[in-house]
Amino acid sequence: MGMKRIVTGHASTCTPGKEPVVKILINGEPSYTSHANTVQIAQVWQTHGTPTHVQGEKDETEGANPNAIVVQDGSNMRWGELQPGAFVAMHRTSSVDYNIMTHGTIALVTPKEELDPSDIPTDLNDPRLEHTLASQGDVIIQRGTLHGWLNKGDVPAAWVSVILPADSYKTAEGETVKDGFWAKRSA
Repeated sequence: MGMKRIVTGHASTCTPGKEPVVKILINGEPSYTSHANTVQIAQVWQTHGTPTHVQGEKDETEGANPNAIVVQDGSNMRWGELQPGAFVAMHRTSSVDYNIMTHGTIALVTPKEELDPSDIPTDLNDPRLEHTLASQGDVIIQRGTLHGWLNKGDVPAAWVSVILPADSYKTAEGETVKDGFWAKRSA
C-alpha cells in the first residue's frame, strides 16, 4: 500500500517583517522496514526535545533506528501495515501511542486477566487474551499497556502511530512493570 511524506520548512532567509517562504523539504515515500513480508513499517518523522525545533532542513528520520519505538526525548511518528493473517507479538513500551487506523480492520490483543510476568501468552489466540476490533477511522490510544496486533481480515490493515515517551507503569504496590516483546509461536 505505501504512503507519502510531505514535510514543510522555511526558506533560510526572509525580509524583516515579512512571512518567510514555505519550502516543501520532502515529497515522497519514506524508507520501509519489512518483517517476514507480513509487517511493513515506515519511519515518518521524529522530534527531539520539548518544545521541539522547526529550524533547518534536515530529515529528522535520517539515521533513526527503524526498530526503536520510543524516542526518549521527543516523539516518533510511524506508519505500519499488517498483511491478512499477520501479527505483531505481545509487547509493552513506556509510552503513550496515538494509533489512527487508515485502512482495513485490526484486532488489538490485550490481557483480560492478571498475568504472571513470566507467563505472558505468546499465542495471540490464548483464552487469557481479548480481541478488540478497530477499523478505518478508529483511534486506539495505548497508555503503556501490554498488547499485540492481529489482522484477522482478508485485506491489509494500516495505521499511523504517534508515540510519546511516558513514565513506566507502576502497580499499586509501586512495582514497575517490564517493557519488552514476547516472542509469538502462532496466530
